[in-house]
Amino acid sequence: MQNGINQSSLLQAYIQQNTTGGQNSALGNIMAQNNIVRPVNTAPANDTFTKEETPAESNKKKTIAKIALGAAILLSAGVGIIASFRHKGGPIKSFKNLFKKKPELPKNMEDATAKLKAQFENAAELQKGADNINNAKDSLVRHFLMKIPGYKKFDTWASNLYRKTALKTMNKKYQKAFGAIKESDERILDAIKNNTDEGAERLRELIRKRQDILQGFTSEKAIKERMQKLDKSMSRLDEEAWQIVKDFKPKKLKEYIEKYSKNPLAEKKLEAAKNLQNEMTEKFMFGGLDETEAKELDKLIKAFAKGDETILNGAKKAHKLYKNAYTKEQLDMFEKLRDINYGCAPNDILSMLGTTGLLGLYTAQADTKEERVSVSLTTGIPLLATLGTTLVATNKMVSGAKALVLGLITGGLSNILGNQINKKYLETKGMDKSPKTIVTIDDYINTIQDDAKTVLNLENKSRLI
Repeated sequence: MQNGINQSSLLQAYIQQNTTGGQNSALGNIMAQNNIVRPVNTAPANDTFTKEETPAESNKKKTIAKIALGAAILLSAGVGIIASFRHKGGPIKSFKNLFKKKPELPKNMEDATAKLKAQFENAAELQKGADNINNAKDSLVRHFLMKIPGYKKFDTWASNLYRKTALKTMNKKYQKAFGAIKESDERILDAIKNNTDEGAERLRELIRKRQDILQGFTSEKAIKERMQKLDKSMSRLDEEAWQIVKDFKPKKLKEYIEKYSKNPLAEKKLEAAKNLQNEMTEKFMFGGLDETEAKELDKLIKAFAKGDETILNGAKKAHKLYKNAYTKEQLDMFEKLRDINYGCAPNDILSMLGTTGLLGLYTAQADTKEERVSVSLTTGIPLLATLGTTLVATNKMVSGAKALVLGLITGGLSNILGNQINKKYLETKGMDKSPKTIVTIDDYINTIQDDAKTVLNLENKSRLI
């Protein structure tokens, strides 16, 4: 271990008590047998930042930190177990495939196209793998929380809240698209109002047909009915995921890996749900017209617009808005309902509450104003960013791997921002770092990592000898 590691006196006492003193852990025994002693910060205490703690205060802080560490370990272990049941080779293989080496310069256009296609396929595989693990994690947590009396009511409330948000978002998208279509159609009809030839009559016929069909398809009632049917077809996907974990047997590890590296969780149920969605929406892909009619309508609009940019741009905008709304229902709404039925809604809310509670615990442990401010900056800013990301992801129906990537980006950036602001704050106080009087999860994780590195180094040295 490196000299000069700054740890709180509380953490030092806890470390010595559980390893070098008591030698209760395997790691403590190994270190004791090799005469390894953790360095203790012997620098004189700064009376401005530290104060004497009573045994009760010390025990209280250690208990709080142990609870927080235990929760983190359980969550990490759960995700690790679920990682065995992954999609098409899983995130590890997918991540490697995404960045695997390929020729630096394509030989020709065909080679360039093949290379681009391979990259897209690798990225899609990575997303599917991440979705699978994320859904399995939600299912595992949900299974155990459902055993808590009264939790089912909270789960139902949270899930319904997410469903209402998805319906509101979908309805807003379709209403905006249908409004743009009607506005575009009015301009076209006004341009041909005095035209009675066959082409103009056909244009009016196609416009009326499309509007009549879309008025029903894009209504809130119709969207809600489709959403409810789709949601019902995915009901309690978490139970299927839990059954996979429950049926796991170590002796059949290879079989499980082969099976779930190719198939998503609840594959049959999701496939049936997708087929149902296609039955409900496929015929509306071109706005209620068939593909031939849609092409004919587009051709007639261009012909009668006679180069009028207002008409052409209006029709183009309407087409784009409808396409976006339709795609959002096909992809984003499907994925959001999938995640809801795996149990994402209550887990998201509990994660936010848990992070808020952890911030409160850290702040409560702080003995100085400087450390309370530092905790608020380094933990509070990332917390607010996480809350904001969750709200945006929910409102925009961003789910699965996309939400995970968004969260990682905002979390990383907000953490950098918080640390930089904290650094400037401490500089104004004439300090290099904030006083250390609290024990955080990071303290324990860093200690475990240092101990593991020490043991590995010892093993390597013994092999060389």
